[in-house]
Amino acid sequence: MTKILVSPDNPKGQKLENILEQIRSDLLKRSAHIMDDKRPDASLVLRNNVEIMVLLSQCVEKARESARIVERLG
Repeated sequence: MTKILVSPDNPKGQKLENILEQIRSDLLKRSAHIMDDKRPDASLVLRNNVEIMVLLSQCVEKARESARIVERLG
């Protein structure tokens, strides 16, 4: 069974959406350190990070949607 996510076997685990939000927040903080770096490689990393944050935001919404469905199912 899962070691990170909340489950019957792991009641102290975390919700998927919370983990994804934490990762997104960490990535935002790391990205802030290179925002003013004009080197091409830094710009590429920043663009990649922004894209990843967008994808993580979509994942958060999907996880919330799934959580609502599971809650309705009981």
